[in-house]
Amino acid sequence: MSCCAAVYLSAGTAMARWFHGFSMSAWHGNAELRTAQYQASFDPQRSLDLAKSIVYAKIMNCRTLLMRNHRGEERPKALLRALT
Repeated sequence: MSCCAAVYLSAGTAMARWFHGFSMSAWHGNAELRTAQYQASFDPQRSLDLAKSIVYAKIMNCRTLLMRNHRGEERPKALLRALT
């Protein structure tokens, strides 16, 4: 779907001598996005791919946090290697 309807609102004085500004509605497409996500949830392969990417991102985030917050002399290299 595309955004074809826009609402424009302009503000000015009664005699239209001074233009104060205008406002235009923004189209976000959230309804279409949610519908596409819902439809994708019925496809087992797409659901599996999404789950894999979420788990991978969470593991990589844990690795980043370990590297950032480790307070010892050396970083736990074996553990970090296992997480990549």
